Amino acid sequence: MQIGSGPARFGLRAASVTLLLLGCTRYDFVKEVERFDSAQVKKEWYSNWTFADPTGGEYHKLVIDRRKVIERDSLFLIRIVSRHFPLEKDARFQFKFAAPDSLKSLLALRYFTPIKDHPEIAGYQVYFVFWLKTERLAGIYVSEVPLE
Repeated sequence: MQIGSGPARFGLRAASVTLLLLGCTRYDFVKEVERFDSAQVKKEWYSNWTFADPTGGEYHKLVIDRRKVIERDSLFLIRIVSRHFPLEKDARFQFKFAAPDSLKSLLALRYFTPIKDHPEIAGYQVYFVFWLKTERLAGIYVSEVPLE
């Protein structure tokens, strides 16, 4: 009997096709965040970035891909922030920029919503931080932005 023929060969092909299909599934960090009840969301200031670029610069493709996932559900950002801060009913987040860290190991996407008529706070920000090597979510940071 020849190696790699018959039923054993069929099993190997089926396994290969299954792995190929699993490898093609798109990474959906929104489901990951919601499944773990926002365990990755930190209520703190994220400050590990260097150059802010609205287009994402050399990471433009990754920024566009992640923005599509974040922005497909208009309530996703509101659900994240409202667990930590009171939001107005008409709160709308806007993408501001993407920024790699100084070692180019992380990429942060920043979203912001203003607060109207608050004496001390300009609004709330959300940073989605991704590992550049794996393009996986490293964390989410929510914080108040003081008036300057």
